[in-house]
Amino acid sequence: MATLVCCSGATASMVLSRSSSARLPVACHSARQIVRRQLMEQQQCGMRTHNPVGNRGRCLSLVVRAAKDPDAEAAEQKAFLADVGEKMEKSIDAATRNFGTVSTGRANPTMLDRVQVDYYGTFTPLRQIAGISASDAQTLVVQPYDISAMPNIEKAITKSDLGVMPNTDGKVIRINIPSLTKERRAEMSKMVSAISEEGKVAIRNIRRDAMKQVAKSKKDGDYSEDLAADLEKSVQTLTDDNIKRLDKTAAAKSDELKKI
Repeated sequence: MATLVCCSGATASMVLSRSSSARLPVACHSARQIVRRQLMEQQQCGMRTHNPVGNRGRCLSLVVRAAKDPDAEAAEQKAFLADVGEKMEKSIDAATRNFGTVSTGRANPTMLDRVQVDYYGTFTPLRQIAGISASDAQTLVVQPYDISAMPNIEKAITKSDLGVMPNTDGKVIRINIPSLTKERRAEMSKMVSAISEEGKVAIRNIRRDAMKQVAKSKKDGDYSEDLAADLEKSVQTLTDDNIKRLDKTAAAKSDELKKI
């Protein structure tokens, strides 16, 4: 069904096909009210086509309304928000792993998660080329899968920001985790804050990209004003919730650092 609006105020409704050459009947009504209604329908529909048609010297604007399947539209919205949520979840996971690398003065295998080893010319996570365990509260044990990688593993651990010195007996590497001094504890607290801020930036970047996508879809006519507003609100809620989760995890790590 297509609705025709004449510049002079006349309106008409008829079914048009691409090959139709039939004359357009025009029935005059209250043009101002109908124009308002059509503009609202255009925004809800999200698709606008302007096609000047000559009819007795009058300029006509053809508005084509394309209805979407409600179920398909709901599924599309759900998939969009699920994708945004999944990306934010990955940012939370990455920050959580980084929190685990912050020394608290007790042996924890995750402390070595960020250590990269030069393994045959390629920097590789230590966890991929060695087994890591805690033999007691103050000692980490690193068992290389490839003994030839031992020297490079030692070098990587020494150069890391952990502030520890590895010892080896030729088969395994032992790392003594010293208790944190006041100064070292302050350094670790700053590292926690930096990791938290890095995670927040990642989440906000995901929010920014999602908002741009919604704005583009609205501009292209794929989303109505109401739908775009609902999606923007949902994206903001996801952002706020995930930043709160990140703050909670950072606070827990900071509290752990305060314990002697």
